Amino acid sequence: MSFKVYWNNVCLLSTREEKFINNSLKESKKENSIIFEYYGLGRKMGLKEKIIEDLSDGTIEADLVISTDLDIFQSKNLIPSKSNELSNIKDLLPLRTAITNSNIVEPSGIFAPFIIIPLIFVVNKNLIPEEKIPYSFEQLLDPYYKNKIAFGGIHNSAGRSLIKSIWYLYGRQKAEEFVTNSIITSMPAAAFKKTMTGEAAISIVPTIFAMRSGINNIVAIWPKEGAVAIPSYYALKKDSDSLCTEWVLHNILGKSHQELLKSAGAVIPCDPDIDLPDLAKENNCSLLYPDWSFLHNFDDDYFYSLCKKHYEMII
Repeated sequence: MSFKVYWNNVCLLSTREEKFINNSLKESKKENSIIFEYYGLGRKMGLKEKIIEDLSDGTIEADLVISTDLDIFQSKNLIPSKSNELSNIKDLLPLRTAITNSNIVEPSGIFAPFIIIPLIFVVNKNLIPEEKIPYSFEQLLDPYYKNKIAFGGIHNSAGRSLIKSIWYLYGRQKAEEFVTNSIITSMPAAAFKKTMTGEAAISIVPTIFAMRSGINNIVAIWPKEGAVAIPSYYALKKDSDSLCTEWVLHNILGKSHQELLKSAGAVIPCDPDIDLPDLAKENNCSLLYPDWSFLHNFDDDYFYSLCKKHYEMII
């Protein structure tokens, strides 16, 4: 029987990821023993839909799930509902101190991160006075910034993580006001484009876009409260083949792939032996992630209804 992996990681780098995985499998002659199934943007279905489908049949089919789709890890009705079937993996891969000291690590150890995508501010200095350039999420809640902020991906982890983080820090009312007062796009790339072209003074986007800082008088700013963290978590079923597990951990989630993703997208590698991207290093890798008591008691139904309402306005 083959070892099955569900993969739904960095959408902007998905082609590069799949090429890396396929080459690694081929070089190790593992194409028939380890099967990767790909989900997410541009695929046959989203991973959340696949997990719901699996759970309706009683269990998660994959041996290993790897994803930045945080809904499947944060919602108590999805992967956490099968915690008795999952291994404790918090010590399988090394984690840098900035991550172990944050809320990112799930307390029970049933899933853990291998990379982190940080969301930061990108500001068009041509559109905003120097004294009004924001350095914190708290500042962005000021009415002055109404219709000046763009963000994307309200139907995926980018937008949802942003909203949950503001909700966590400043409450539901402030989070809803922030959403109502913002320019919402389908994806973060579209939000960044609005800042580049002068349609929005500020966008909140993954650090891959900060690599273009300096163009068109664009500056990247790491928020005072920390960059909103989007971890790519992995979860492993108990009694999965140990040799296949070890191979995936070393070859796909290990240093070489983390280094590649860092270079391509300025993501944060969890392995402490890999240097941080410059912007993260300059800001002590300060990360913002809600604590697990907040997430476990979060009103998912209300939140999804809010996201759906605003998503339908842009499609």
